[in-house]
Amino acid sequence: MKRGAGAVLALMLAVTCLALGARPALADGTGYVTVEITYNPEWASSGYEADARMEAAKKVMNKQFSSLYDAVLAYNTLFTATGDYSSADQTNGCHVENAGPLYYNVTHLMQLGGEGNGGDVHHEEKLGRENNTVSKVVFQIHGTVPLGGAVTIGSSPVKDGGHGIPENICPVTDVQVVGVGDDARISGTGVEGMWLSARVAGKREYSFGEKGVFTVKNIEFTDTMGSTKISADGTTLVNSGTSVTKHADVETVIDGCTFHNQLYSYVNDNTAARQAKTITNCTFEGGDPSVSYAFFAQGQCTEITFSGNTVSGYPRGINVQPEMKTYDGAARQPVITISDNSISCDHPTRGAIQLTTGYEVTVTGNTIVNGSGAAIWFYPGYDAASTLIEDNDIDAAFFIMNSDGTAENPPIEFNGEEGSPQLVIGDNTFSARTNIYESPVKDNEDAVVSGAPVYALSVDVPEGISVEPGLQADGTIPVVRGADQTVSLVAAEGWRITDVKVDGVSKGAVSEVAFEDVREAHQVQVTAQRQHAVSVEQGKGGTVSVSAEAAFAGEKVSVTVKADDGYRLVSISAGDVELSQGADGTYAFEMPDVDVTLKVAFEAVDAQEPSGEQKPAGDVQKPGADGQGKGTGLPATGDPGSLAAAALSAVGAVLAAGGALLRRR
Repeated sequence: MKRGAGAVLALMLAVTCLALGARPALADGTGYVTVEITYNPEWASSGYEADARMEAAKKVMNKQFSSLYDAVLAYNTLFTATGDYSSADQTNGCHVENAGPLYYNVTHLMQLGGEGNGGDVHHEEKLGRENNTVSKVVFQIHGTVPLGGAVTIGSSPVKDGGHGIPENICPVTDVQVVGVGDDARISGTGVEGMWLSARVAGKREYSFGEKGVFTVKNIEFTDTMGSTKISADGTTLVNSGTSVTKHADVETVIDGCTFHNQLYSYVNDNTAARQAKTITNCTFEGGDPSVSYAFFAQGQCTEITFSGNTVSGYPRGINVQPEMKTYDGAARQPVITISDNSISCDHPTRGAIQLTTGYEVTVTGNTIVNGSGAAIWFYPGYDAASTLIEDNDIDAAFFIMNSDGTAENPPIEFNGEEGSPQLVIGDNTFSARTNIYESPVKDNEDAVVSGAPVYALSVDVPEGISVEPGLQADGTIPVVRGADQTVSLVAAEGWRITDVKVDGVSKGAVSEVAFEDVREAHQVQVTAQRQHAVSVEQGKGGTVSVSAEAAFAGEKVSVTVKADDGYRLVSISAGDVELSQGADGTYAFEMPDVDVTLKVAFEAVDAQEPSGEQKPAGDVQKPGADGQGKGTGLPATGDPGSLAAAALSAVGAVLAAGGALLRRR
């Protein structure tokens, strides 16, 4: 019989099993659990004894339970074939004896679909089409309550008539365990940890729950050892005479909770089309050294989101290790997002974030601290198709590290080849101590690290020396901390490097300076020489050749002079540069740090005199003799009259000296 419109409206708002004026948690810290059930108005008005069944359920659930286990057990029995509810109605599948108030005899429902029993609408289909019995159930935690035992919400261990048909043919797709107020806590055994799960989707063909969500919110789990296991799963379609296969969408949401041991999530659900885990706004406060990770995810999974959480006090941080499965021949590729967390740990050989498996992995917006190890650690065999690491604030001994691995399970290689794992490193911020360029980032052409502290290599070079890589406008080369940098010094034609100093220490006339693992600024000072030109000015009467048309200061330059027939060398000078004459008649000088011009003069000789000869070495003009060079006192020409006059002058000087000597006697 159909219910009135007013009753339906009231049911749409929510029909609950809570007692009015429920007492608060006790002052001594103990508490209790209440359960709120929301029914579907379509079912409530369907005529399947909804009024009587809801009233019977209320009698079971309208109480304060001393543990979560007790509350879940009472709820689960609402759907079982054993209980206190009975109905003699044989017309619509309601006939049950001593069953749970929300239990339906599936066998009877299936038998009522013929023309003589209610028309052409299958009762099972009708019941399922009207959205089942319960749309949502909320277990409310007041104060501190014990878990009381391993809990699976929605579990139905008892079968109908031995036919293997779950008696709860109508899945509840919104299951919640929620803390009331700021002091909601669940305690466990203290050693083994706690297990809390729910079945939230799937079931039969007509009552199939396409999507189910299990939410745990605003609760502190007080155990400090072992693991707190929270998960949800669905089921595939239970055979109801068809070959149809369906796969459910299942999600576990853990929000605003506090954990002191390891949050462990393992789901053996290899049939769900989507199996997602979302952990947000939680606090992980470790303390017991036997608890390694704050969060450890394993099992069949398509999505993991770990966002907005705070992790501290654990030797390691988090480890994501979803299994990649297939269903109906389609690959289940896990997508992992680790974002906007604060993760702090201290472990020399593991990372604050351990990436073990995945398909598309994003690590972004996190503050990551590891006192002695890496921020990110890749487990051997990690084979995600793509990994993006960007916009993180990192303070760790190393940015990224690889496991040593084994021959069977080698360390991951990011080589940029098609089909190989791809690593993209965006803009991150690093502390001064973090070694950025560690395997596998080093030598990875696809990894572009930005956002790291940058140090300046100041390079001071004179004209004629260029630097590779090129200098910025301020004369520096910026180097990301932890990187290697080679500075090449290239001398232009006509220049040479004479010395290179690095931070004030001479390295000699080197052309390259290598810096490794740069962690501070450095200064490079270069001194260099420019070659100077050697030119010749000469008159006719001979040829002059030099060993070099340009030379560096200090180098020896040789000069070869040859008079033509009928001429001889008169003079040769090089300004302020002193020339020396060799035994072979050549001349030489040491190149100064200026250009040098050689001036050479030849003169014609009489037919009686030998020609084509150069003057003896004593006739080389030296700087300062007559304004053109230092002389030897000999005339600068070969005129015979001048020579005779000079000889007579010398004889007169000798005679004068002799007369003076005789007078003294």
